[in-house]
Amino acid sequence: MKTIQYFVIALMVLAPNLCIASSSSASAEPSPIVILVPPSVLESARTFLQPDETPETFADFTRAGSYRDLTDYLLLRRALALGGNTLPIVAEPWFDVSYDRVVLRLRSGHASVFSNGIWREDFAPSDAQLKTSSPLFRYGEMEAGIYMNPQNPKLQSTKTLDDVQKLTAVSSKQWRPDWNALQQLGLAKLHDNVHWESMMKMVHTRRVDFMLSGFSSREDLSYQAMGITLLPVPGLKVKLAGSRGWIVSQTHPAGADAYRAIEKGLVILRDEGVITQAYRASGVINERVADWKVLNPDMGGFQRKNQ
Repeated sequence: MKTIQYFVIALMVLAPNLCIASSSSASAEPSPIVILVPPSVLESARTFLQPDETPETFADFTRAGSYRDLTDYLLLRRALALGGNTLPIVAEPWFDVSYDRVVLRLRSGHASVFSNGIWREDFAPSDAQLKTSSPLFRYGEMEAGIYMNPQNPKLQSTKTLDDVQKLTAVSSKQWRPDWNALQQLGLAKLHDNVHWESMMKMVHTRRVDFMLSGFSSREDLSYQAMGITLLPVPGLKVKLAGSRGWIVSQTHPAGADAYRAIEKGLVILRDEGVITQAYRASGVINERVADWKVLNPDMGGFQRKNQ
């Protein structure tokens, strides 16, 4: 009998606390969509957007100029908004320098999505932790220039594939379409480096002759970063056998909601022509190089995946 009484008393004491816990849980704020964003992109967005503009409503991509990463980020925010997202958004600076690191952070559920578009072919459709969005760049749309230090005499003397095959380059094995395209060219030497900043410095100091980069909207098609300017070899370009999209975590609490909103928003952006318009404005899809010779016209016969 005493046991039953003690049990009833315990319930009476605990009941208010249980109710409080239940109420607290029910009123908990929803998990925000956490976007990993390179600090340079956040700084560009901060100085670039007018006081009355937000990433969700921004539309004048001609002002985004040659910043493809900024264009990726602005399109992501537009896609989320158009897709009906109601969750709060946190733009978290991403200081890691390794591609593998950002993938690991998404797999662990640390963040929902990476702001930069990346190669969709790097991830299997069966991956339970990560999902790739529909393409920003469809298969084969992405072209790259052979970017060198302007002081490298080979910049102007490189005219043919035979000339290119005498050059050295740097890329990362983690970027499979880039790496595959460079391997196909049959270069004198191809260096593997996981740090983009190091690649830029290697080309700048002429430790290697070139790196691949998307074209820019600048008049001279130059790529500028970290106080370094690189120029493309005139008249030559490479097609990359892949498609680019956003990678979205399925282990983050807001990952599934983010993916659904992104997919809905991408359909609208594609139908309205905003995606093509945005990347034409950034110079990545560039009419000025339309007649340049493609060094790998069959893209090595790589299989088309994840259309």
